[in-house]
Amino acid sequence: SSKWKSIHAANQSLIKNPNIIQPGWKIIIPDINAAKDEKTISRSKNDHTVETFKTTAYDLSIKSCGKAPSHPQYGITYSGKSIAGKTRTQAMTCAVDPKVIPLGSLILVVFEDEEYRQYNGIYQALDIGGGVKGKHIDIFLGDFNSTKESQEVKNFGSVKSKVQILRYGW
Repeated sequence: SSKWKSIHAANQSLIKNPNIIQPGWKIIIPDINAAKDEKTISRSKNDHTVETFKTTAYDLSIKSCGKAPSHPQYGITYSGKSIAGKTRTQAMTCAVDPKVIPLGSLILVVFEDEEYRQYNGIYQALDIGGGVKGKHIDIFLGDFNSTKESQEVKNFGSVKSKVQILRYGW
């Protein structure tokens, strides 16, 4: 619809450097619940279909990533970028199934459940995860500088969100 195209155009105009999400951006988050069609995500760069995804969360704990802070690859995403020492809002990244969402993509994530609305935003797909398959994303909640999983990640659990790919791949 033209409403989605105008929202997409407004969000695209915010993306000055397509590889970095800039702190302080004003992001237009549409009423994603108004989307009626749920098609399979295509690999077309022009398809900005809204999909429902299973959404979980991770941090840099051993349980989430399998590496202690002393490990040389601690905090390094599958795409090679470091998220060590970063908060969720500094990193704004997620793990995806690259067969569904290509690495490097920018995705809009909107939660229907009000309890999760603070996690709404534009994330970059920089990581993959062993349990992240199909229509599932795993958002990074931050480096809590601990080998133990954070309480925030434990509390997050698994919830549904609406996902729209704003920009495909690198």
